[in-house]
Amino acid sequence: MSHPDMIKEFDKANIKITEIQDKLLGYAEEVNDDYYKDWIDKLRRANLGEEIYKQAESSSKFVGGAPPGFSSAKIHLKKPISEDRTQEIAEYFNLIIEFEDDITIAIYGDSENIKKALKEFAPFF
Repeated sequence: MSHPDMIKEFDKANIKITEIQDKLLGYAEEVNDDYYKDWIDKLRRANLGEEIYKQAESSSKFVGGAPPGFSSAKIHLKKPISEDRTQEIAEYFNLIIEFEDDITIAIYGDSENIKKALKEFAPFF
């Protein structure tokens, strides 16, 4: 944080976050006073470093080993789905799908086909 450009960008980001926060608090105030006060409390606690909402345990991993010329994606499912359903989606969209574990799937293929397949998988993650 000692580089002048970095300090300048940090300040710009901080200003933008404050503007967004003010706008969202304005919306909260329109809902009702208790809702507004609840969000003020959450923001105050978050600024103090408290964890307001528990976040799911997940870790991003680099998707390696994609065949040359193929795009790739990785999804983490809420719960395991049948391999048959996964293979149906793979065959329909002409994709290669690999299970890393019960809830993590790597997808390889054409970028547009991956986007379409992700829409099919969306209810599961």
